[in-house]
Amino acid sequence: MVEAVSLARQLADAEQRQTLAALLGLGHGFLSEAEMDALLEAMMSTNLAQRLINRGYEEGLQQGVQATRHAVLRVLARQFGSVPPTIEERLSRIDELARLEQLHEAALDAGSLEDFVQALDTES
Repeated sequence: MVEAVSLARQLADAEQRQTLAALLGLGHGFLSEAEMDALLEAMMSTNLAQRLINRGYEEGLQQGVQATRHAVLRVLARQFGSVPPTIEERLSRIDELARLEQLHEAALDAGSLEDFVQALDTES
């Protein structure tokens, strides 16, 4: 099966997808768990697998950004009531997870909404 994956790497993308899907289907029904693990490991080096991994990483990162942004807004709303639309809009423009995590900490530590805005104005 691993040899079949090596051959599949040489195919065009559409054919590679079909071949890898067929190998997985056959493997699931006929291979032992160890053989299936070896097959999956071999598949990880294909172009298709790398694209899927990259897509999954990007989607996961975007979900993390959205969840952290939402957490910042939730903390601010809980501590200070309604959050002004200008703050929501500014937060919506931040796409760096590390910066949003800093702002989440700032929201937790802020004694007032003004304190948070000061942290928001500070570039880190």
